[in-house]
Amino acid sequence: MKSVDDQARGGEPAAAALAERISLSLSAAAYARGKIRLTDALPGERTHVVASRQGLYAVDRSGWTLIAHGMFFGMTRRDDETFYAFECCDVPTAPSRMGRIVRLRIVDGRIAAADVMAQGLDNGCHQIEYVGGLLCVTDTYGQRILAYDDAFAPVEIPQPFKPVARREWMLGYHHLNTILPVEDRILILLHNGTRETGRPSAIAVLDRDWRILGQWTLAAGGCHDLAVLADGTLISCGSATGELITLAGRRKTLSPVMTRGLSVEPDGIVVGSSTFAARHARLATPGSVMFLNADWEMEAEIPLPGAPTAIMRRAGADWTLPGTLGPETAGSGTAGPETITGVPRMPDRALEPWREEPGGD
Repeated sequence: MKSVDDQARGGEPAAAALAERISLSLSAAAYARGKIRLTDALPGERTHVVASRQGLYAVDRSGWTLIAHGMFFGMTRRDDETFYAFECCDVPTAPSRMGRIVRLRIVDGRIAAADVMAQGLDNGCHQIEYVGGLLCVTDTYGQRILAYDDAFAPVEIPQPFKPVARREWMLGYHHLNTILPVEDRILILLHNGTRETGRPSAIAVLDRDWRILGQWTLAAGGCHDLAVLADGTLISCGSATGELITLAGRRKTLSPVMTRGLSVEPDGIVVGSSTFAARHARLATPGSVMFLNADWEMEAEIPLPGAPTAIMRRAGADWTLPGTLGPETAGSGTAGPETITGVPRMPDRALEPWREEPGGD
């Protein structure tokens, strides 16, 4: 495991460095034993789950409950009881491959089961989502998509992006961080390293054979999270500027710092906020969860000890989780990319070849 001392920058306080060292040691031990570090607290009836580098929180408008220790990033679910999360058990940039997929089952307000489903993943994986029956993982630093069947056996899929070393922006590294299936298309969010490159984030549009058809440019940079609503509105977190944005150009500043983590339900939106911090300092960065109404007006904000990396509604429809949008959801299944507000439908065939110019969009 990579030493925390190797990650320290600019005279990091000794207490924070010690706390990080202890946290990573506990995570490594849990990984070796195949255990998930649950707390004694119960999620109860809280409405959302928030992933962070300080653990999993059950959250609602009245407060939060820490339900598991660890560094968590992407989450998804297909029913109201069972959800999956990616956990990193070492420094995210370390080459130790101590990433894993965990499964938690919540029944009657308590965690009824907690299991490790896959391990040995790169530490830098981000969001996870079901695509065509496969659980897909954005292997961000490896610039590829991992896929697992229902038995969590790895499945080989065509890779839409060329392999490029992490942060080699001029060679075509994108820092892909979110995947979202929409009708017969797959959308992948490309962060694009805006602070380093000056390039805005973009959305790659793929067919279901993982062939890139083209891309849409967003109005902000360093973006995270995607949702396509039943009326065709595509929204994302304009993270670098603390915004919520749409592909059609609507944008609203919600935070003076960073937005990350998004959950969208029929009558409101839940967004995460945190101070922007260098990667080595993010384990100790606090944050908050903002509850908005359908007009994007703030109704409640709950401070959290950890900065949100993902937010998920615990039960019911969530437009960031297509598997939760059953036929009973008004308008679900009708908003394919051809109806996304303000953009044309991509062609029905892949661009052959789809080439990226170094440093281009």
